Amino acid sequence: MTPRFDVESFEQVAAGARTVLLRITGRWSGPAPERLPAPLLVIDAGGTVHRLAPLAGPQGSAVRVAPEGVPWRASFSAPSEVLAGDRLGYGLEIGVGATIALSAPTLRAGTPPPTRVVAPTIAHRATAAAALAAGVAARARDERDAARAALAQERDDARALAARFLAQAREALAAAQAARAALVQDAAQRDALLAQVEALQEAIDEAIAARRTAEARVGEVEARLAVLEQERAEREVLAERAAELAQRLEETERERDGYAEQAAVAREEHERLTAAEATRFDLEHQLQAARGERTALVGALAAAHEQLSTATQDGAATAAERDRLAGALAEAHARAASLEAEVARLRPAPAGAPPAAEGPARTDARATPVAAPEGAAAAAHPTLRREALVVLGLLLVALAAGIALIAGGVTHVWP
Repeated sequence: MTPRFDVESFEQVAAGARTVLLRITGRWSGPAPERLPAPLLVIDAGGTVHRLAPLAGPQGSAVRVAPEGVPWRASFSAPSEVLAGDRLGYGLEIGVGATIALSAPTLRAGTPPPTRVVAPTIAHRATAAAALAAGVAARARDERDAARAALAQERDDARALAARFLAQAREALAAAQAARAALVQDAAQRDALLAQVEALQEAIDEAIAARRTAEARVGEVEARLAVLEQERAEREVLAERAAELAQRLEETERERDGYAEQAAVAREEHERLTAAEATRFDLEHQLQAARGERTALVGALAAAHEQLSTATQDGAATAAERDRLAGALAEAHARAASLEAEVARLRPAPAGAPPAAEGPARTDARATPVAAPEGAAAAAHPTLRREALVVLGLLLVALAAGIALIAGGVTHVWP
C-alpha cells in the first residue's frame, strides 16, 4: 500500500546562473511503521521525464512512515532549462510505478523566473556542441554551488533551530530556577506541612488502632450479651421448673400430711388389732386349757358314771348324789359352752368374713368366731377368767366325789 504524503511546502530557489534548487517539506504517514528508500523527484517537461535524486543532507533522505506521521524534508537540484518549459508536471516516485503527484513549486522571493531556452539551429549546432562541454563543467560547478547553498541553508536552519532550542532551554532553566527558589522558600512550610501530615498520620493510626480495639471489644460484649441472654433464658426455664416443683412439693406435702393422718389412724387400728389379737391368743390358750381340763373331767365323769352305775347296786342313797353331780356336770358343760361362745365372739374375724348373726351362741367348739372391739375384750377378760376358775373348781369337786364313790365311801363332800 502506497504511503500518504502531506505537502507542507514545495518551493523553487535559484542556486546559480543555470541551476535551480527545489525544496520539499511534508509528513509521511501509513497504517504501519516502516522505512522506505529515498524517493525521486519526477519532472515531466513536455513528454520528457526527468528523475532527480535528492541531495545529501544531515538527516539523510530516507523515508520513515508511521500512523501518526513522520516529518520529512529534501532538496533537489535541477538545470534551469528543464524548468523553462510551459507544460511541467511534478511528482515523487516511491518504488516502482508508485508516484505521488505534486503541485507546481512556489518561487521564493528574490528568485528570477527560469530563462526560456530557444532550440538551436543547424548553424549553431557546432557552437552548441562546443558549449555543451563548457555547460557540463558549469553545471557541475552549479550543482556544487547548489549543494553548498543547500548545506548553508541547512546550516542556517540548524542554527536557527538550535537558537530556538537554546532559548527554550534558557526559559526552562529560568523557570526551574524560579521553581527551585519557590521550593527553597516553601521548604519551611513543606516541613511544617510534613510535620502536620505525620501528626495526622499518627492520629489516624491511633484512631484505627482504637477502632479495631473498640470493634474487638464490641465483639466480646456482643458474645457476652449472647451468653447472658442464653443464661437468662435458662434461668427463666429453671424458675418455671422450680415453681412447678414447689407446687408439686406443696401438693406432695399435703398428700404426705393426709397419708400421715391415715398412717396414724392405721397405726392406732394396728395397735388395737395387735392388743385384741394378744387378748384373743390368751383367751384361746385359756380355752384350750379349759377344754383339756373339760376333756379330763369328761373322762373322769364317764369313769364315775361307770362306777356310779356299778355302785347303784350298793345303795339307793348314792342315786340322789349322782343326780346332783350329773346336774352339776351339766351346768359345768353349759358354762364351758358359754365360755367358748364368748371367746369365739371376742376373736377378730378374718378379712372379708361376713359379720356374725345375732342370737344365742352355739355350743359347738367349731363355731365361727365373732370380732369384738378391743375395749370390750379387755373388759370381759377378768370376768371370763374368774368364771373359768369356778367351772374348773366345780369339775374338780365332781371328780373328787366320783372318786370317793368309786372308793365305796358315801362321804358327803359337797359344801
